[in-house]
Amino acid sequence: MKKKKKIVFSVITFCFLIGLVFWSVFIFKKPIEQKMIEPKLTINSFFTQFSFGGSPGNLQSFTANFYHDARKDNEKSNIYQDFQTRIISFPPKYDFREISPVAQDKNHSQLETESVNIFCPEEKNTCLFLKDGKIYFTKDGKNGKEFSLPFQVSAIGKTESFWLLAESWQDEKNFFAKVYKFDGKNIFKLADEDFLKSDYPGEFILGGSDSDFLVGFYGLGSRVLRFYPLSENDYDAFWVSFWFNTKIVKELNIQDIVILKTKTGYIFYSKTVPLFLLVNGNCPVNLTKTLDLDKLQKITIEPIQKENSFLIIAFENNEPLKYFEFENLGFDKSKTLSFVSSNLTPTKQTRKIISATILDYLGKEDGGKFQFYFSTDSGENWLEVQSGETKFFDDGFSLQWRVDFVPDLKDNFLSPFLYQVGLTFAVE
Repeated sequence: MKKKKKIVFSVITFCFLIGLVFWSVFIFKKPIEQKMIEPKLTINSFFTQFSFGGSPGNLQSFTANFYHDARKDNEKSNIYQDFQTRIISFPPKYDFREISPVAQDKNHSQLETESVNIFCPEEKNTCLFLKDGKIYFTKDGKNGKEFSLPFQVSAIGKTESFWLLAESWQDEKNFFAKVYKFDGKNIFKLADEDFLKSDYPGEFILGGSDSDFLVGFYGLGSRVLRFYPLSENDYDAFWVSFWFNTKIVKELNIQDIVILKTKTGYIFYSKTVPLFLLVNGNCPVNLTKTLDLDKLQKITIEPIQKENSFLIIAFENNEPLKYFEFENLGFDKSKTLSFVSSNLTPTKQTRKIISATILDYLGKEDGGKFQFYFSTDSGENWLEVQSGETKFFDDGFSLQWRVDFVPDLKDNFLSPFLYQVGLTFAVE
């Protein structure tokens, strides 16, 4: 009897082990299933939206853009103007010097060649590997376990503890994209085709930190959102497409942008062409030409132990050529600075200026405030005006406008900036 019981027990154990083997094979071959979650999302804008168009009668409209100085009184203006990012702001403040290559780590003897398809968040003990539109959990970037998704992945980004996955497609006229947050188990939809739609092909920009990250599709029609998590499934997002405007993309043929999240904002560089785009707070400053980096072949940028400081390595034929140390000191906000326009009316204007209005502006008063003015006597006297307010004049045949940047000295890493100003004026 005992012998019979032993035989039955052995058969049951054998069957159980066989079942366990088949179960293991099935589980390890089967892709991990995803769970889709849609967080709450509030899309905001740093800019007040407005439009300028021609007006009937004697009311004329004017839009001030800052990618040129054709409508600027250069003698009376002392504000910093960045023609690449098309903004005016307080001038960037920094220390930039070439340093000896002897002191540099041997790890910088070659241009980094690590595959851009492997993404390893600092707080995760695994990485994601992208291959043929599919993602895999991996330790070495070669072997991994597939994570099943209902779409093909076009690009991956990362923060400290999660990944950002992008999906893209096109129809006959447009290019579309969706972006998701992936925590290793669940998928959270962050932005869909309503936000990331373009008439032109482009590349993805994905990355940052858990508390401040970017999701974008950039090209000749850039669409970039900056996300601030309010809770695990609740986000505020702001348009920051102007950081990567058409002029920058077209002139530099930006590809393979690398995102460095800093204590004060972001630094962007490209491994294919020289690019150094510094963002403190929300104000973008392109330092590529200012620092003569545009004359180099390729650069990489990385933080060093010194606070707000970065190592810039210039490469030629994939070999390090020069080393620089860049210390970010924020903005020079030691005094009030001004942008003064040239005369907006014809030189031989014979009709009097009746009134003028600052319709609105595109910009942000971070670390300071704007004060707007009108003058109808070639800048001899100025009348202060608020955005949206109309000023009436007794006399004058010319019209200029001015904006003063008044600094708030609490934080030197924040600067107010203007991207556009719209106004109207009426003549007799």
